This record gives sequence, structure tokens and C-alpha cells, in this order.
Amino acid sequence: MFKSWRFALVLLSICLAGALISGADRLLADDQAVADAPGLINYQGFLTDSGGSPLSTTVTLRFTLYDADTGGTNLWQETHSNVSVNGGHFSLVLGSINPLTTSLFSSETRYLETSVDTTNTNSNFTDLPRQRFTSVPYAMQANAVPWNGITSMPSGFADGVDDTGGAAYENVVVVAKSGGDYDSIKDAMDAISPSSSSPYLIYVAPGTYDEQVVMKEYVHLKGAGPYVTMISTSVTGDTHAEESAVVSMGAYAQLSDISVINTGNTGGNADGNSIAVRIKNGNMWTALDNVRAAVAETGGARHIAVYTSSGQSSMSRVYAMAAGANEAGAGGGNNWALFNNAHDATIDSSEFRASNNNANGIRMNGGEVTVTNSKIWGGDDSNARGISNNGSTYVYHSTIYGQGSAVIQTTSNSNEIYIGASKVDGSVTVTFGTKKCAQSYKGDYTELSAACN
Repeated sequence: MFKSWRFALVLLSICLAGALISGADRLLADDQAVADAPGLINYQGFLTDSGGSPLSTTVTLRFTLYDADTGGTNLWQETHSNVSVNGGHFSLVLGSINPLTTSLFSSETRYLETSVDTTNTNSNFTDLPRQRFTSVPYAMQANAVPWNGITSMPSGFADGVDDTGGAAYENVVVVAKSGGDYDSIKDAMDAISPSSSSPYLIYVAPGTYDEQVVMKEYVHLKGAGPYVTMISTSVTGDTHAEESAVVSMGAYAQLSDISVINTGNTGGNADGNSIAVRIKNGNMWTALDNVRAAVAETGGARHIAVYTSSGQSSMSRVYAMAAGANEAGAGGGNNWALFNNAHDATIDSSEFRASNNNANGIRMNGGEVTVTNSKIWGGDDSNARGISNNGSTYVYHSTIYGQGSAVIQTTSNSNEIYIGASKVDGSVTVTFGTKKCAQSYKGDYTELSAACN
């Protein structure tokens, strides 16, 4: 028979004469931090006889949770029978029989009473003094902690409400049909003052925006994708100025992940222009990336998907399409996917496609254009041309098609066209200037000569 007991739990120790039980509790947590705490406490102990020798036997242990160190209310209880004690050591899991819930630890005062039955009959218990639970079991309460119970709360959560609008980044403006900073791109543009030291990003959420936009310098106008975010409206003008374009871009501006569509036509006006994207005169380092630009309504004098004038730009993953112009007073109309006016442009992984009357995939009026990994197409008209060159054009690893001619160059001895490792589907007509082809081939895959014949 054991004449005395001694019990220790975590940081506390409670002594009775006889055997020793020492316990430690720790919370078993799921590997994923976002999962609920399982409501289990691992309990380990060490049992000896009155002489301090470790026991090897079988006992019954009863655990009771109270709200006071003496008396109080019995909040929870479970009994573990046939607990093996080997060399004094035993272990078990509290809550494995009667689950521990978060509500049990809703108060700071919780005490555990351990009772030992060394006869293992579930009838001869010795109650040991209670021990107050320390911090670890209260981790379960974190699953249901109220807002007013959190300390050092970030100011954004002080109202107890999740902020769903995202962080407020500096120099970032969101345009959306609802829930954004603005519901109009023009309003957002008018509200900012970008500069070289303070550039801006205007993000345009999905939807179709019926408006005309003049981009300021040092602004990146970015949509959610060219088939998700669209700027579509009808504008026309007598010149290549802002009035004729849906989007006009300033220097150091970038347009990406968006569609720009001009639904206007200039029927009856022999000097009328409808432009989707216009890069202003003298711009430096203007960029287009993953942009769809289109002018395709029937009627009008001149439809231009992308217009560039002096300065420099780069274009990547641009799909530009011009069609539909047929004004008799303008020689039947002109459809140009790119009209390059004394501008230097670098084009990669893009497609410039023009259809119908006097179609030109690229129409050069001075300047220099370098094209790689792209498709230049002019069709659906006997006068259609892939490239109408009055400037310097360099084409590599690309395809040029023209129903009338793939390339035509007839105006000046200073003009030059160089084509390398490309498919040229149609004739190359060069009356003046320089032409040279290298490792290129015709539409029927026969080799082109160095003179592009």
C-alpha cells in the first residue's frame, strides 16, 4: 500500500506523503497554422513509491476541470483506466475521451484536479490538490477570441471589421465599375500629378469603359487583360491629333493588358481619321504590352489602329487591326494597322493586320521600325500591302503578307528594307532605295534571293 503521494504539474508542485506524479501539459497543434486547435492536451507523469523508486504498474487516473482552486463548478471530467506506468513514466492525452472545447477556457481561472486509483478499479481514488492551468491550454481559445480581447491590434482592424479593399499603395489608383477609387479612367487621370520622381499606376478592373483617355507622362495604365478590360468609344477627327484617338499616350507612358477600340467612322469626310491608340509627337520611351487596338467599323476615310509620330516607342504582344474604311472621296478609304510617322519603333511578338481598301499592315512615313517574331498582314484588297515603306524597316523571324504586294518601296533612294530569316508571302517591289533579304523564303517556301526575288 502507498502511504503518501506527491504531485507536480508543469511549473507547480504539490506534495503529499507517498508516491510522486509529475505532469506536463502542452497543446497538440495542427501542422497548418490556419487549422483549428484540436482541443487536446498531452499529459505526462512520473510515479514512484514512498522510497522514490519508479513504479511499473497499472492505475486509473481521473481528471476534473474546475473554475476555482477549491469548491467551484465541475466544468469537465474524464477518466483514463488501465494507464500503464513503466519505470515510473506514463503519458496520456486529455480530451481524447471527453473533448476539450474552446469555451472551457473562456475565463482566466481554470484548475485541474488529478485523482489516482492505484487499485485500478475506478473506485478508490485519492484526490490531489488542484493546479491552475497556465498559458498553453488557452491557445485553443484563440480560435474564438473576440475582437475586444486582442491586444496590439493593427489600426486597420481596430473596428473589428475585415478591410476587403486591399492595402492603399502609394501612387496606385484603381478604376472599377464599383468599389474602386474612381469609376472613370479620365477622372482618375485628371486627379493625379505624375512626374519622373513620382510615377503612377492606374489599374483598370474588368469591364468596358466608354470614354476617351489622354494619358499623362509617367503613367502606367494597366487593365486586367485585353479581353477583360476594354476602352471602347466612337471618336473621329480631321487630323491625327488627340481628338481622333480613343487613347493618346504621353512620354514615358505605358499601356498594358487592355483593349482599345474605336467604333467611330468618318463617313462623308474625305479627311477624317479614326484612331485607336495614338502616341503623341516627340514621345520618348512610350510602351505598349499585351494590347489589342482595333478600328473596324464600316465607313470612313482612314482607320488607323496604332499611330506613332516622331519620338521612340516599344511594342510587345500587340494585336492591331484596321478595317472598314471605304470613303469614296478618300480614294476608297485607307486601313492601316500601324501608321509610323517619322518615329522609331521596336516591335516584338505582335500582329499588325489590315483589311479592305488600300490596306497596309505597316505604313511607313519616315522613321525606323524594327520587327521581330511578328506577323505583318495586308489583305482583302488588290492594293493591300504588308509593308508600304517610306523609311527604314528591319524585319527578322517574322511573316509578311500582302495581297497586292508583301513589300512596296517606291518613293526615295534613302529608303531601305532588310528582311532576315522570315517568310515573305507576296512580291517585293522596290523602285528606289535599298532592299536585302537573307535566309528568307516565299509563300511557297522557295528561297528568296539576296535581292528579295
